[in-house]
Amino acid sequence: MNINLKNNNGLTNTNTKSQNARSSLKAALDQHREDLRVSRAGDEEAEKRKAEKISQKLNAGKKLTANEMDFLRRTNPEMYMKALRIQMKREMVENSLKNCKSKKEVEEVTGFQLGMINEKDPDREALINAVNDAVKEFKKTDKYKSLPQDSEEKIDERYENLTSEEYNHKGVLRKEDTAGFDIKL
Repeated sequence: MNINLKNNNGLTNTNTKSQNARSSLKAALDQHREDLRVSRAGDEEAEKRKAEKISQKLNAGKKLTANEMDFLRRTNPEMYMKALRIQMKREMVENSLKNCKSKKEVEEVTGFQLGMINEKDPDREALINAVNDAVKEFKKTDKYKSLPQDSEEKIDERYENLTSEEYNHKGVLRKEDTAGFDIKL
């Protein structure tokens, strides 16, 4: 009988150790699961904050970075499509502005681009802000600062100090050079 008790005590002792080990392992796993849940909740919250920040930047008409566009592509395809559309409008305006020959033409391009935005467009405000921001950025450049007020002004400045022969050599005639011509249309 003594032997049985020793064996039972040994088994009981082993079962208790095994149960304690399982309980400790279960507690560790439960803690790890809770940590992961909290971490994921924190990640989701961080993603929401990042998406909100990008949305504000987009609605303000600012240019998004490649990382911001990639984030939208992965997390919010609908906002990504909106961002693509707004960025394309911005690029179209920037390219048009680069080809302007005068400050007056810059204003005409701006008015034209703003006029092309439909009043019922759900992204109207963001599109308007993108156009205005592109124009604002262009006006800070040296290219804009070097443009004449009017396109004719630049031509006049180039030929202002030329003599009559030089005008003719350039293929440009002054009014006094054409006095003897009889032109009929």
